[in-house]
Amino acid sequence: MDEETFWQAVEPAGERRFRALEARLARLPVAEIVRFHTMMVEKCDQLLTCELWEAAQIVTGAEVSEDNFYCFRPWVVALGREMFEWVLDDPDLLAEHPQVRRLAGMRGERWSDEDYPHAEELLGVGEAAFELVLAKLHPTYAALVELPDAFERRPRGIPGARWPAGFGEAGRLEKLYPDLTELFAGAGKGQEV
Repeated sequence: MDEETFWQAVEPAGERRFRALEARLARLPVAEIVRFHTMMVEKCDQLLTCELWEAAQIVTGAEVSEDNFYCFRPWVVALGREMFEWVLDDPDLLAEHPQVRRLAGMRGERWSDEDYPHAEELLGVGEAAFELVLAKLHPTYAALVELPDAFERRPRGIPGARWPAGFGEAGRLEKLYPDLTELFAGAGKGQEV
């Protein structure tokens, strides 16, 4: 699976249509399914920056735990290739995406699980597709197949770079992420994080 094929698979899936993506992947050779999973992990690792962590804090309106940031990054991948590439360069550009703008418009409302910016399920799509492939085999043969080691790999949790001075402080956020802070100014704080 190359870069173009990866994004062609992810983008139509959108945020919550992962079951359809699993079914599409299950029609591919196992090596392609494994490569999809590997690429998903790599994309999430590319997004492992202190800057995106701060952007996640603005979007959610609360401090973001390591677990919540782990789930936020595949959500960014699910926003599509263009947004992924923009965010790598400048996380403030999240403010341009319609889904992020919709969240900002839900000021004061409690976000449902469907609304909340997380997509941990996307990290398990490759493995689920592999399970669908196994389900097509006779149980005797399926029992002999081992899960490829690549499915053990998960995105890293903490950025390798040093935490910048003033990480997450309001003044720093306003300076580095003016579009996001303006978009979410007055938005409901204390979403379930």
